[in-house]
This record gives sequence, C-alpha cells and structure tokens, in this order.
Amino acid sequence: MSSELIKNEAASNIFAVYAKAFRNYFRFSGRTCRYDYWAFTLVNLLVSLLLSIVGSIGSFLAYMSMIYGWLVLVPSTAIQARRLHDVNKSFSKWFILPLVLLFLLIFISRFLGQAGSGVILILAGLFFVFWGITLIVFTCRKGNPESNEYGEPIVESQSQDKKAKWLIFLLCILPAILLICALIVGGISGYLSRLWDV
Repeated sequence: MSSELIKNEAASNIFAVYAKAFRNYFRFSGRTCRYDYWAFTLVNLLVSLLLSIVGSIGSFLAYMSMIYGWLVLVPSTAIQARRLHDVNKSFSKWFILPLVLLFLLIFISRFLGQAGSGVILILAGLFFVFWGITLIVFTCRKGNPESNEYGEPIVESQSQDKKAKWLIFLLCILPAILLICALIVGGISGYLSRLWDV
C-alpha cells in the first residue's frame, strides 16, 4: 500500500476532509480527488443549511450565514481549482474565464435598453447553466491516473471511490431526478387543472 493511499485513507472521514480543505485555505495548486471534493461539498451544504435555519430565528443570527459564506468562499474556490486540476483542466480556463465572461454579459446588459438587456440576460442564464453542468461533469469524473502539469495523481482507495459515487448520487443525480419529477408533476397538474376548468 503506497504512502499516498494510506495518507488519503486516513482522511476519509468527511469532517476530516472538510477540515483539510480549510487547512489548505489558499492552496490553488495541486490536485484533489473526487471523494475529498464531494465530501467537502456535502459538509459545506449541511453547514450552510443549518446556519440558514438558525439565521431564520433571529436577525443577529442571520449574519452568521453570511459570514460563513464569505469564510468558505476561498477554500471552496481552491478545492474547485484542485479538482479541475485532477481531471487535467485549467482552473483559469474553466472557472475564471467563464466567470469573467458571465459578469461581462451582466455588465453589458446594464447599458442596453430593456429588450436588449433581456436577451443578454437570457444568454447569460443559458451560459451559466451550461457552464455549471460542465463543471459538475468535470468534478464527477475520476481523476487523471497519470501525472500531469498540476502534480502527481491522488490514489483513491476502493472505499473512497464507492463513497465518492454515493456522494455524487446524493448531491447531483438525486436532485436532478427530483427536479425532473417535480417538473413532470407540475406539468401534469397544470394540464389537469386546465381540463377541469373547461
């Protein structure tokens, strides 16, 4: 068993992975495996939801969620960069450049008339959806097994690979299925309500 595998297996607890992301707060270089990325994403989502629920109790507590959002912005971006590097994609090309283009489209829409800005905002929305789906696909892929310009490959154990697949299912595939079901049910109920109104 390689030392990299042993070291990575020791951090297979999702909360240890979450803490590791904060220890690597400003580290945008290197690589991150699927399990580490998705475990961090799950804990981050749970903490955000918890703080939002607690924030709905009182006005002072609402600031906790906002402060947490600002605190987690850098490690979230850094782990995104390392995950893209693991699948041999450039962070600047696949994250920074599209983000700049998106803000540019929104900025341009401010100076156009109402009709022109509507078209630009629709294009920006479509661009954002396409870009988001592309990033999700990249982060769901297994890492490049060879060394690349971003570093040596991260060796995932079989248990981490299984956990990564479950996390991807839980955070990506299941919500997509539920969204599609909600759209279908909404469409059917809308159609039936129009039939009964006639």
